[in-house]
Amino acid sequence: MKVLSQWIDVHHIGSHCASTAMRTIFLGYGYAFSEDLCFGLGSGLGFTYQKYQSVDYYFFTGRNDSLEENAVGILGGYIETKRTDDPIVGWQWAKQWIDLGVPVILDLDMMYLPYMKDKLQIEQSFHFGLHNAILVGYDEEKSVAFLLDYLWNDVIEVSLKDLENARNSKTSPIKPDNGLKAIVLPKGQRDINLIINEAIRTNIFRMKRPFAFKMGLPGIKLFAREIRMWNKLLPEKERQTHAYMASMLFEKVGTGGGNFRRMYARYLKECATLTGNQQYLNSYKNYMELFRCWRQLAKLFELGAIDPNTGIFADDPEIEIFLEKMVDLEYKALENLEAIISIKEVMTC
Repeated sequence: MKVLSQWIDVHHIGSHCASTAMRTIFLGYGYAFSEDLCFGLGSGLGFTYQKYQSVDYYFFTGRNDSLEENAVGILGGYIETKRTDDPIVGWQWAKQWIDLGVPVILDLDMMYLPYMKDKLQIEQSFHFGLHNAILVGYDEEKSVAFLLDYLWNDVIEVSLKDLENARNSKTSPIKPDNGLKAIVLPKGQRDINLIINEAIRTNIFRMKRPFAFKMGLPGIKLFAREIRMWNKLLPEKERQTHAYMASMLFEKVGTGGGNFRRMYARYLKECATLTGNQQYLNSYKNYMELFRCWRQLAKLFELGAIDPNTGIFADDPEIEIFLEKMVDLEYKALENLEAIISIKEVMTC
């Protein structure tokens, strides 16, 4: 039996699985960072709108796909990321890190975690292989593992069989592949002004120049145009499926739209306090407005999932106006943030 109480003691409820896991791990290393600061230092703001070949619905997320790598790199730490289709090998990798006293972030299909299904009250089958929880211990004699998850303050006991099923899910269109991340951070912390500046510059670059199609700002623009064409291109049942999955990913399980804008807004508000630069408060207001826009959009998808001729699919010109406003605000919010960074760099030179 091995349990890492150092991380159990500092863990508490958060708003998103990955950023909560980062906050808990960072706190365990002595970094007194909020969840929002962890998200921002990971250049967390993003957008992805993709239809993968193996997935029968559109996949959405409002964050970047290298949150942990960005944050750990900017702090000068070490991160090991591994994946395998062999659950035995995957478990041995995780155990080795626990035995060394290092917690491990796991990729999981939440439908195989009984505690998660009960908590979220998921009515339809929703296999999602990118949920994150922290492995902080195990007891092989009792065949259980100990997890920290973002919606619970206390440690959760899970059977090793359920954990294996969640890590090795073949049902999830986006498979977890027994993925894990182990993080080690240095004792000394870099200057907060420098890392905030670097993180924001990285985020601006990735939003303006994403590395793949239908990502970042160009992806948001294309997304807003294409979703209004679904009612012309897709049969009703398919429209409802896409709308249901979008509403789930945007708010309930993926927290893919509004919550990420709210987290980034709170990060910018924290930046104003940490750096003394009050201009960040204007950007804070921009992203809080975007938070409300994305939450409203999630509601429109939810209505469209119930009735394929209402909500996002309704024949209403006001929806077009709303989507145009949201896209414009995404561009303007980033432009304003870029101006703050540019002015700061000129003043520093």
